[in-house]
Amino acid sequence: MSDRIINRIYLLIAVVTAVFASSCSSDDAPDLSAGVAGNYEGYSSMTSGYFSNMISLDQKVTLTCLSDNTVSVSFASASTGTFTIPEATVVKSADSYTISGTGTTSMGHAGSTKDYDCSFTGTINGDSRVFVFSIPSVMGGTTVTFTAGELPESLYGYMLAGSYSGIFNAKSAYFEMADDAESTVKVEAAADGTVTIKCSSSTWGEISIPSVAVKRDGKTFSAQGTGVNNMAGMGGGATKEYACDGSISRNVDTEAVKVSFTMPAVMGGFTLSFDAD
Repeated sequence: MSDRIINRIYLLIAVVTAVFASSCSSDDAPDLSAGVAGNYEGYSSMTSGYFSNMISLDQKVTLTCLSDNTVSVSFASASTGTFTIPEATVVKSADSYTISGTGTTSMGHAGSTKDYDCSFTGTINGDSRVFVFSIPSVMGGTTVTFTAGELPESLYGYMLAGSYSGIFNAKSAYFEMADDAESTVKVEAAADGTVTIKCSSSTWGEISIPSVAVKRDGKTFSAQGTGVNNMAGMGGGATKEYACDGSISRNVDTEAVKVSFTMPAVMGGFTLSFDAD
């Protein structure tokens, strides 16, 4: 075989390789994976058979291009676990991308970590980027939903929702004392972003501060409003309703919680407060 023919064969091989070799794109098919690959920052919401709307801030999901229509998905979260989807398929319809695949999640509990099967579905449409991880075998079925962007005000209430226990410091114009036992303050979140603050105490009465707006200052979420305290009179006297100002704040990084209730008409101004870490 002549050198000229051999050179032409090598040239043909090089041309064929250049045409078909591609990391994420092809001349014959749309480059779907490149349209979704990237790092996404936002927040996540975890829901299971035992609780709902457990929100975590500063979350990050990474989609890495594998081929024209496949990506890998990784999501490492200190609060929800580590999710790995080795290969997810990308489909486009009009201007919307749908990504789906299966993989595993590693979750820690009581000092040990275990892997669970999980499925993944993502939707990217304009400014909306929502990724859903489902783990059927965890806590009666667990779903972690990641949403790119800032936490909306309508979800602020869930950052305060929960039960908080501490020993009240009671202070009035006539005395100051620490309570004998812990009290529990419950915060219930509503769908409109507001919260209701409640406290039931055999010593200090039944406190309810309803429909309070939640504010955010960096990593601190707080609510302050006015309600009532149904409080028994001294020495077991009749229960009477008093106006009550209540507030609660929580820093999501340090988990420092501050609670305060003030009844201006009681004993020259009466305040209950505790700090919880």
